[in-house]
Order: sequence, then C-alpha cells, then structure tokens
Amino acid sequence: MQLPEFFAQLDEYPQQVPLERIAELLENLQLDLNDVQAHLEFNAHHYKRNLMHQGPSCQVLMLCWLNGQRSQIHDHVGSNCGVRVMRGTAIETTFHRADNGMIFASGSRSLAEGSICANHDDDIHQVSNLAAADKCLVTLHVYSPPLRNMNVYDLSASQPHVVEDPVHELLYGGASTV
Repeated sequence: MQLPEFFAQLDEYPQQVPLERIAELLENLQLDLNDVQAHLEFNAHHYKRNLMHQGPSCQVLMLCWLNGQRSQIHDHVGSNCGVRVMRGTAIETTFHRADNGMIFASGSRSLAEGSICANHDDDIHQVSNLAAADKCLVTLHVYSPPLRNMNVYDLSASQPHVVEDPVHELLYGGASTV
C-alpha cells in the first residue's frame, strides 16, 4: 500500500484507530525515505517532529533524530501510538511505576530499520538514537486520536507533568514546554 491509501485507511475511523490496525497498516505500507523527503527535517538541539498528515482520527509524523538525541520519558495521554523505524536503530526503554509512584526502567530493546512497535496511551517509554556519531534515526509515528498532550516523567518525582505536543502547538496555537 502506498502513502495516500495509508492515509485514507486511517481516515476511515471517525475517532480512534485500534492499535492492532495501526500496526497492520504500518506493516503493509510500501514507503522509503525518497517518498517523504519533504518531511525529513532535523534539529541540532533536539529530535524534530514533522507533521505529514492530520486526519479526523489520527496524526502521522516523521520524527528525525541525530546521534545522541532522545525523547523525554513520556506516555501518550489517550492516544495509541504505532512506530515504524525508517532508517537507523531506535532504542526504546520502557518504564513502570513503583509502589511509591516513582518510575523505574524495566527494559530496553533495539528496533532495527523496518521494525514496528505499538504502544497504548499509558505505556511509559523513552526513545533514543544511540548509534555512531554519523548515524541518524528516522521514525514514522501514527497517533490516534491525534496527540494533544503527553505526560512527561522525571526519575526523581512521583508525579508527571503534562506538556502540549509541539505539533499540536503549531496547529492550534497553544504554548509548549517541550
């Protein structure tokens, strides 16, 4: 399936695309980086979230990561998330809550080019590009419903703080702390 059909199938859902369907669509998507060259924008200071598609039930973003860049520890507050690694290797570290409410790392995995992973809205994780200095990471993300906010976690605090997704800020004019 090509990108226009991928967007059309996501847009068939009026509210939320089931996580299993997101993963299936990502698996069947025929896409290489030449198809999305306009969405490959990097930032020297932090990974860059580039909007590709905004539909009634989802957002599709291309995230671009230079070596050493990582997300904050976060969840997706009400949005399912499917990810396909387009270039490089992503390191996903997952976290769980301890009895006192604080979080701890519970595992890490490498997601090689072509890998697909899917997370529920309350899964706590961090994504990193820990490759050699000249290796970038490019990941395709589907959020359903569109991601508005994220809970961001600190290893030394028992409560997360809410931040507005930077893409949401650009689309709707809110303030962002990411």
